[in-house]
Amino acid sequence: MSQHAVSDKKSDPKGPHRDLRNAWIAVVLIPVAFVVATVLGEFAIGALGYPNGGQTPPAGVRAAVGIPATLLLIAPGVIAGIYGLRARRAGERRGLVPGVIGIAAAAIFLLESILGFIGSFVWA
Repeated sequence: MSQHAVSDKKSDPKGPHRDLRNAWIAVVLIPVAFVVATVLGEFAIGALGYPNGGQTPPAGVRAAVGIPATLLLIAPGVIAGIYGLRARRAGERRGLVPGVIGIAAAAIFLLESILGFIGSFVWA
């Protein structure tokens, strides 16, 4: 086996900067995802025959609509966390800010969704 058998990959000098940019783009998309998830969730509940402000849908319907809406809602935060922390590990110290913002937003939205679902049983 020769010395040339081991690949000599050069690191991409734009990698950390690209990851930082992608992290900030994902942070900017968090409010957009909030609006889209809310509108699609309300539309899906209405399309299933439960108008807004009317009868409370059963738990199965709420879960069937709420889980995809929650995943859509937390996706930009998770992506911001991944890219921000990747940029941080690659030497771009500023990557920590969008990474923490993204992870915190995703955690808050996920916790809010879980507590809202559980609370609908308690206060129903």
